[in-house]
Amino acid sequence: ILRSSVDDTLRRYAGITAAELTNTDGVFYLEDYGAYYTFTSDFGPGVFLCAGGESDGETARLWTETGEDGSREELVLQRDGEDWHIRSFQTVQAAG
Repeated sequence: ILRSSVDDTLRRYAGITAAELTNTDGVFYLEDYGAYYTFTSDFGPGVFLCAGGESDGETARLWTETGEDGSREELVLQRDGEDWHIRSFQTVQAAG
């Protein structure tokens, strides 16, 4: 991640730059390249085992099986043209 991008983001949301950070322990920065590096990834995604759902064409609501505590995971998707985007994902008390 370019230092300039980090500085732009910090300046926009916190009013500071990377030079003003007081603790950079564990931060991997190569000055020769002016960039920060990270070893994270999206590998190891969560699991959502859909047990049911409903849609009105613009919004889709999907849910998992109800657990012993009466709750289930609920995923709500919203249509945006040809695409679908996650609107919410939460644990809810199952209706019943």
